[in-house]
Amino acid sequence: MQIKVFTFSKPYMSMWKIPAEKVEQEVQNWLAKNPGIKVREIKHDTIQGIWVSPQLIITIYYLNSGELE
Repeated sequence: MQIKVFTFSKPYMSMWKIPAEKVEQEVQNWLAKNPGIKVREIKHDTIQGIWVSPQLIITIYYLNSGELE
């Protein structure tokens, strides 16, 4: 099994949301460049707090074509 991690963040003390369009576009571009994979699971985590800038982490677990499940 392979993993691909995407991270998105905003500047410290930013009250703005991470733009969904940017996230979608980056993930879609990566999937388009890797048509032979089989996605097994997608997870996401958000991090934001008083001392931490807004962050989004997306992890895609996948198999390359030919890998055993």
